[in-house]
Amino acid sequence: MKKILCIVFLVFAFSIHAQNADFNQNSNFNIEANIGYTVGDSSGKYSFATTASGYYLKEVFDGSKFGGSISYVYYFAKEGGAPAVDSASFFPFSFAARFEILNDVTFGGDIGYAFGITPSVNKGGVFHRVMIGYDINDRIQFTVSTFGIAAKTNGFSNFSFGLMLAL
Repeated sequence: MKKILCIVFLVFAFSIHAQNADFNQNSNFNIEANIGYTVGDSSGKYSFATTASGYYLKEVFDGSKFGGSISYVYYFAKEGGAPAVDSASFFPFSFAARFEILNDVTFGGDIGYAFGITPSVNKGGVFHRVMIGYDINDRIQFTVSTFGIAAKTNGFSNFSFGLMLAL
């Protein structure tokens, strides 16, 4: 199962579409891959997290984009920890907003609901994300973000770094 998840993550992370797009101006579709370390309640049971996301963002007015996103978040359980826990995964659907605060710097956030996938007792919870991005070029953006999922049984959060690709 871990191999399949890693393959899916790599496909999302390195998919390249042959279109020209200006990252902050003309692109409506974006994909993003993140890797981060867990913080808060989840840091005792989980070592790190990976995320693959897809976004549709439409410019509403100059420097502001709004839209939706769908993601897959996977928290890796710590090895040899007592008591033993299973890795956890979520499928968040969220509303996304992005604001260009400087020429190459974007600030934004996502809010929605993360459906729990594994383990089976994981029912999901409210999902939130705050991010800041720096445009490396017209297609690639470096992002720093915090993810949080307020689940009934346990809170899940991470601090991550990633790359967003404009399609």
